[in-house]
Amino acid sequence: MKDKDPQDVIHDVKDVEDHLDRFFARKEVTFAQWVERFGGTFYRTRNEAILAMVKKTKPRNVLEFACAGPFLAQMLVDNVRSIARYTCSNFSTRMVEYCQATLKNYPQCDVALIDADVRRSTDMHRDRIAAYDTFITTSLEHIQFDLDLVNEFPTGATFILSLARFDDPEHFRVFESAADITSRYGGLLKIKEIDESADRKKFVVSGV
Repeated sequence: MKDKDPQDVIHDVKDVEDHLDRFFARKEVTFAQWVERFGGTFYRTRNEAILAMVKKTKPRNVLEFACAGPFLAQMLVDNVRSIARYTCSNFSTRMVEYCQATLKNYPQCDVALIDADVRRSTDMHRDRIAAYDTFITTSLEHIQFDLDLVNEFPTGATFILSLARFDDPEHFRVFESAADITSRYGGLLKIKEIDESADRKKFVVSGV
């Protein structure tokens, strides 16, 4: 696993938004056009791998943090009948507003502005997330204090995540093998399954 110097990572909410605005201007795309790509290509393949793992756990109350749009929420609620509540969250107001508009016809879904940096915010502290039995993210490599975050999860909760094998200005670390995942999280989670996307860009992991 490659750990990066935090000074080299864009992670403050304003810095992230400014970085994205420069990207949109350079690529001549809108925010909505950028978000929509997370619903297709290899992202959909990754989401299908997450779906396969979620189906095995039969969750009722799901919190997805640092979401990459509303697409995973739609897929899981459409295909996992046990889900009674699904909270889709991000720390970007633009992303939250986009998800709210897209998920307005999904009564099981609510959308929240949540900062998953547990040293910067209390949003993900244990007393505030105790009602959830399942935690999902497609963006754990974006979170600097990931171990502190995992330590906040209620005992017995299921954690399903994906981890990038590629670098990005918003990634704190790059995972190169399943052994990297076990080494980093094995002390906090009982890892049940590690899968790999067909293009080898993402790992998908299930643990408790």
